[in-house]
Amino acid sequence: MVLLLLKSTACLAIFIVFYTLVLEKETMHTFKRFYLLGALVLSIAIPFITFTEYLTVETIVPALTTTGLKNAVGFQEQNTIESINYIPYILWILYGVGVLVFGLKFSVNLFKIRQRIANNPKHKTKHITNVLVEDAVTPHTFLNYIFFNKTTFENTGIPQEIKLHEETHALQKHTIDILCIELLLVFFWFNPLLYSIKRAIKLNHEFLADAGVLKRGVPALTYQNLLLAFSSGAHYNPLANAINYSLIKKRFTVMKTQTPQHAKWLKSLLMLPLLGGLLFSFSSTKTIKKESLLPVASTAQINSKAENKATSLNANQETLITINGIACDECLFNFSKKAIKNILIGTTTNDKITSFRIKFSGKPTETVKRSRTINKVAKEYLEEAMIGKMVQIFDIRAGKKVFPPVIITIVDKNDPNHTPSPKVKKGEHSILPPPAPPMPPKVKKGAVSNISPPPPPAHYKTGFLKIKGEEHYFVTLNNKTKYYNRWGIEVDDKGDEVNGSRRVSGDKVVPGQYLTKIYKNDKVVSEFKKTWRDHKMDFPEMPKLKSPEENIKEMADKNASFYFNGAPITAEKAIEIVTAQRNINMSSQTNNGVSVVHLSNTAMTIINGEMIEDKN
Repeated sequence: MVLLLLKSTACLAIFIVFYTLVLEKETMHTFKRFYLLGALVLSIAIPFITFTEYLTVETIVPALTTTGLKNAVGFQEQNTIESINYIPYILWILYGVGVLVFGLKFSVNLFKIRQRIANNPKHKTKHITNVLVEDAVTPHTFLNYIFFNKTTFENTGIPQEIKLHEETHALQKHTIDILCIELLLVFFWFNPLLYSIKRAIKLNHEFLADAGVLKRGVPALTYQNLLLAFSSGAHYNPLANAINYSLIKKRFTVMKTQTPQHAKWLKSLLMLPLLGGLLFSFSSTKTIKKESLLPVASTAQINSKAENKATSLNANQETLITINGIACDECLFNFSKKAIKNILIGTTTNDKITSFRIKFSGKPTETVKRSRTINKVAKEYLEEAMIGKMVQIFDIRAGKKVFPPVIITIVDKNDPNHTPSPKVKKGEHSILPPPAPPMPPKVKKGAVSNISPPPPPAHYKTGFLKIKGEEHYFVTLNNKTKYYNRWGIEVDDKGDEVNGSRRVSGDKVVPGQYLTKIYKNDKVVSEFKKTWRDHKMDFPEMPKLKSPEENIKEMADKNASFYFNGAPITAEKAIEIVTAQRNINMSSQTNNGVSVVHLSNTAMTIINGEMIEDKN
């Protein structure tokens, strides 16, 4: 809070300095009025503006979120005695007293004006009400009420120029500006800059009223003499606009000034770099480091990722990493040791893998170069690895391209969550290479073969082409190109239908493919007819996570350190907190034999066992 107040004060100071040096003596009074009011609003708002930058950090440390633990585990509680800091209480009391005093002062002034209006005779015109008081007062204005001395007014002792001056205050609603600044002073009575900008606002009101009189054709010298005569310093309410002798000199100077139109535009445009500089200097930048806590993936999740990427690959030709033929962006797998031993790393665009790194739990990181599979050292680490452990393949490079890491959980080959051979959703492009053709039967040397040579492999190319301004899908097979419109109807290169209005079956477009919808930039380009039957695929359910109670007992047995919102607590206290509150976030992890449990009632980011806080 203190930092925000300091930033707000600094912003307001810069706004006031700019006004005093650049704008105050210019005749652009309406612009200056809104500048001063805007300066108040922006100086309060800018420190609260926050620009957020997100930084994602991936790790294989598990995190757990629970909605409450019901059973407490007995641990000893360590009682701590905290010293009380009385300074904040004293400062709040002083602030409250100031708000009370200035609030009462503001209320009393409003009450006095109301009483003066109610208890004195009034002379109403179309838009203005003249209040005639017995006291010797300087003419002043509050909202649509103008206060004059009764005797002087009835004896026609008030010049028309002075009446025009006060009517300008009333018609332009200057009192609203004063009420706003007075309300701010009630809550920020300790800020001296508010008193300074209040004086600037009231002075600019006088500039506006003076300009309103001079526009009526009143000679400047005559008007100036009248101002001197009526600025005697008699009493008026601080919430009203009145003629003030101490401001007369500046007002006379401004009356003689004529600001050229181009200068007005230039000085108005200077606001843009001023505002940009204040935003850059006094707004906040928050960097949020998100730890991607990766759970064990199920078969359904793996296949779903592969299926979703298949269509995207066909439309955008995005380069993705492939693991055993499965294309993925953020890869999570459950593989047996045999599958990991024979793992094959590639890309969807057949880029050559130049290197990658592989990490087994408790083993040094191994670097593999110029190979798509793991080396001898990694295979030795694999033999020693236990079922349920995780393996991370990262820093995968293909030339200058670097791909996201791959997380693999070692499972038994009969495990229901074992990742099988990739399945491609019917109706979408396959991301897997076609199977190799069967080997022809061998013919003995010197014998004549009666086997006819195999037909040449089908070479095809797919892509998109605009015809008459609309996107079309094309397939080039054996040097012959066919074009398909939005509804899967074959057309020629001019967009005219070839076979009437019959939609093409999706299994007749590309050899070995079953297509329904072809996408480009998430939009359907062609939609083909479906004439085949899908096979039902049943996937096992995701195994249940360890219960929160079991997790916390396990961490307690490891002599874990417990924290709540970043502050150290005892294990028993941690159990009390999560039992008393329903929604508690909990992250538990063990690194290099050190176990840590973090609890928080808000979102939290954990990196290397430490909770990272947002900094303004």
